[in-house]
Amino acid sequence: MNPRRRRLTEALLLFCTALVLLLGTLLVSVAKMPSNVPVLVNSAPASELTKALGGDAALAQRVVADRTKNGAFTDVDALVRHKLLTPSQLKAVELELAVRTWGTASATLWLCTVGLLVMFLGLHLHIRRIWPLADPYLLPCAALLSVLGVLLLFGLKDPVRDRMAFFAQAQGVWLGGIGVFLLTIRRFWSLPLHRYGYLYVLSSLLLIVLLAIFGRGLGGVKLNLFGFQPVELIKVLLAFFLASYLADRGRALADTSAQARRADLYPLLAMYALPLALFALLKDLGPVLVLFGTFVALLYVVTSRGAFVWLGLVALGLGGWIGYVLEFGVFRTRVEMWLHPWENAAPGGDQLALGLWGMATGGATGAGLGRGGTGFIPRGGSDLAFSALAEDVGVLGPLVVLLCLGVIFWRGLALVPRTRSEFERYLAAGLTTLIGLQGLVIICGCLGLLPLTGISLPLVAYGKSAVVMTWVSIGLLLGISQRAQHDPELVPPYVHKGLSRLTLALTVPLLVCVVTAFAAQTVLANTRALQLIKTPDADKAIRAHRNPRLLAIANQIPRGSLLDRKGKPLAKTVEGKRVYPLGPAGAHLIGVLSPALGGPTGFEESLAAPLQGMSDWGQALALWRAKDAPGFTLPQGKDVKLTLDADLQEATLKAIVRAAGRVKDKKTGKPKRAGAAVVIDIATGGVLAAVTAPTYDPSQPVTETDGSPQVNRATSGLYPPGSAFKPVTAAALLKAGKGNLKLSGGTGGRETVRWKAGGKSYSRSITNDDGEALGGSLSLTEALVHSSNIYFAHAGLEVGAEALQEMSGQFGLTHLPVADRWTSELPDLAYGQGSLLVTPLELAGTMQTIAAGGTRRKLHFVESDKPETLATPITPEQAAVIARALAGVTERGTARGVFSSVPFSVAGKTGTAQTGNGDKQSHSWFVGFAPARAPKIAFAVIIENGGYGAKSAAPAAREILKAWGK
Repeated sequence: MNPRRRRLTEALLLFCTALVLLLGTLLVSVAKMPSNVPVLVNSAPASELTKALGGDAALAQRVVADRTKNGAFTDVDALVRHKLLTPSQLKAVELELAVRTWGTASATLWLCTVGLLVMFLGLHLHIRRIWPLADPYLLPCAALLSVLGVLLLFGLKDPVRDRMAFFAQAQGVWLGGIGVFLLTIRRFWSLPLHRYGYLYVLSSLLLIVLLAIFGRGLGGVKLNLFGFQPVELIKVLLAFFLASYLADRGRALADTSAQARRADLYPLLAMYALPLALFALLKDLGPVLVLFGTFVALLYVVTSRGAFVWLGLVALGLGGWIGYVLEFGVFRTRVEMWLHPWENAAPGGDQLALGLWGMATGGATGAGLGRGGTGFIPRGGSDLAFSALAEDVGVLGPLVVLLCLGVIFWRGLALVPRTRSEFERYLAAGLTTLIGLQGLVIICGCLGLLPLTGISLPLVAYGKSAVVMTWVSIGLLLGISQRAQHDPELVPPYVHKGLSRLTLALTVPLLVCVVTAFAAQTVLANTRALQLIKTPDADKAIRAHRNPRLLAIANQIPRGSLLDRKGKPLAKTVEGKRVYPLGPAGAHLIGVLSPALGGPTGFEESLAAPLQGMSDWGQALALWRAKDAPGFTLPQGKDVKLTLDADLQEATLKAIVRAAGRVKDKKTGKPKRAGAAVVIDIATGGVLAAVTAPTYDPSQPVTETDGSPQVNRATSGLYPPGSAFKPVTAAALLKAGKGNLKLSGGTGGRETVRWKAGGKSYSRSITNDDGEALGGSLSLTEALVHSSNIYFAHAGLEVGAEALQEMSGQFGLTHLPVADRWTSELPDLAYGQGSLLVTPLELAGTMQTIAAGGTRRKLHFVESDKPETLATPITPEQAAVIARALAGVTERGTARGVFSSVPFSVAGKTGTAQTGNGDKQSHSWFVGFAPARAPKIAFAVIIENGGYGAKSAAPAAREILKAWGK
């Protein structure tokens, strides 16, 4: 290509870049224009600040005094850093405050735009005059990436309230442009740069030492030194050193003789060790991976010897393993995020998934510059800049970035065989590989193809040091391209071989990134945008989190009320505030909406879509994507009627609190507080009541931790069921055709049970409650009525582990022991001990199944849900046998006399579940249904560490049934 065509090509590409810059500036300006006129904290008098700060005149005076003493605030968050406001106070008034006017912010953006246009034009004219043969594609690609970076940072931040990161980015581009201009001075290229190899490496070592001593950074990652990031300079210096060393020793390294290998062993080992030592210092894999990869790539280009590559991979893998085991900085967290982006136990382990959420929500077309939810992406201007750009611009943004990076390293590597000297050859290869690898490593991290790193996306991500040094690298490549006019045939064949394979090694992952990014914003977009993230919160508890963009658009919709089955409000909005008339009685189920109270939780979270007039969260995604379209309107929220009975819910809580309070803790002597109860409509499976004690006031922040008041024991509490499980074993016995099992002579108070399974022999000493001896011939019915542990231990052995496990699953029990425990604990499991755990909701479900003639309904809380049959584990005849026995429990068995004051018959089963928790008293259970002859409701009641089932849980069940009967 002759000089004239090069000039025209570069001019045309720069003209397109200028159009992108002008159009992008216009669009992002419109998108970020504030809707109100905030008060300027840097100039407003105290009287105006008082109004903006909610009438706090004293606070306004402190703000004025602070700015007089310390100067202007750089951003509104400075009010928190200066300890004038708390984060919650700032959040309440943030929209009323600003540190600069919109006119100032907009003028600064247009100043940056004009400045960049002038710089690009000036560089173009100057380079074409000084270097007419320079590559015509490098400058436009660098310019376009820089433009995208400035526009992204303006749209990412609030221009009137945040620091002007976009302006600092533009300054970096200008400084880099000055660097390119200085490189055009001819005297620079006449210097013997290849002779200063050890000066380059010594300078790098000095910077590393200074970084080790004075370096600062988040999470133990030392990146910043006196306001700049020396790693960016170190990378370029080491590229110069490698070019110098390989120009001198390259041919010797290509020599396969043993003598040559020995002569260069120590320098090579030093070069292998230096990046790994930098990893130990920085505690971040990104810069090390780029440096190490560049070093190994250059060695391969020079020698075409695969041994160097394998040695590098082994060393890098070993270093990464050591860093993971020793938990260098946040390296382990980043690996955990990479392996499990949507669910992990690492603090801050949601960063990758938050970026993937952004790309998916933006979709193929993007939200528009400054209009996306990029504020929800942590470090969206740095580590996850690729994700933030994709959300705003759509698939076009990632493709343009990948194309520009591809052009830079394709054109850069094309220079290598045509350079004037070996030093320039390897310098071009090194600088090109540095830029290409850096871009690929961080993009692969954003896409989940590699662990995330702390390096920046070249010229796009925020970082003045990185921008300056990348522009300097581009300038060096431009200078080399001017001088690279030699015959490629003069280059040794092994260099051509290594170079072609390096080009392939960079091209393949680039194409993988193209396909992955395209898929992330098209075919995978809707699924990922709706996917939940499960990572630890600040209190270290792992919870599921929904895409905050969907929550943001949903929260703009007037929310409907939650109603009980009779139409009583359980949650409603009054004057813009969410109130909960049921108070503590419904706290665990209804939940809270306000984030200040830990919300959204409970039904406020799970039923958010219908409460806000949406069929599902997919509609919220569609609303978010359409929010900026002309004529867009939000739907109206709708009321949701629940199956709950508000009166019964309150009565049930009172019954549990009273029953628990009657039991004294053996350790402290204080009344017990913990318990739960569930009441179910047998015909439909609708939950009429589900309460937990202790509870909390949903209108106030929860400060108490004693007794875990926020845990929903009714639906999530896990307990051994004790004898309350025996009806399930009875069902398995009946289904196996062994319902006529009798223990002749009855059972004594204690018996040793022996059995064999899997070639092993087992024995267990089984004791009835209080060692009670039951005389006569004991049948299944009498064993249930009198709760014989010994009978049900034998019943379990008769049925077998597989059949009992299957029956438990058909009854809806989900927290079952692993397979080998069923074998080794079978007699214990058969009467509800061992490692078997249940929730009160599940046990209430077992009673519903028996009372409904063996038909198990799906348990639900929303009135509109249609009754759904999930299973029929037993026949109506078999269910009737168990039901008659359970009726006998209250008539003549372990709960005889407890329900004599209830105006209808009750069927049920006591449970005394042994536990080592708390004061080690047994958990008190009572489960059943009523009326016994024509059942309408099923229930389960537990009092934690409440002793015998008939002592605590059964009286609570009696009070609940009385309340229901009214």
